[in-house]
Amino acid sequence: MHLEDAIGVLRSGDGNQNAAQQYTIGTKPITGTKGTLTYDALLEFWSQFDPYTMNTMLVGSDVMLAMLKLDEFQNPLTGLNFQGTGTLTTPLGAKLLRTSAMPAGILIGLDRNYALEQICGSEITVEYDKLIDRQLERAAITSISGFAKLFTEASKVLVV
Repeated sequence: MHLEDAIGVLRSGDGNQNAAQQYTIGTKPITGTKGTLTYDALLEFWSQFDPYTMNTMLVGSDVMLAMLKLDEFQNPLTGLNFQGTGTLTTPLGAKLLRTSAMPAGILIGLDRNYALEQICGSEITVEYDKLIDRQLERAAITSISGFAKLFTEASKVLVV
């Protein structure tokens, strides 16, 4: 639940007209054919982050599969690390996180140090109720939190 909220804020903003800049493969400055992920497109996307560092990429299963099929990911050392530890090393140095919360054909790149913050409105509240005459017990746990963007330019979206 929190992950979907965080992705929504990264893409659409937190209500302050600060949606992430969106790039599409095949439109300037990202070259290539729309619908086809290439290493050149990833490099051009990576180069849009100055002065920030793209150190995290959020992808869905379809984009993850397309990335793993790139020749640059066929490096024997990258493959050995992935097979041995399950951790994928990317040629761009960013941590690659796959999640079902990402829509198909979308990649979010971000600098995790400057892109997003989680704001907790209160501590966790536990309410407990017991109805003796019916032998019922119930508890409700409430947590109030949300996300805010710190620096709009620290997160960007690539549409494959």
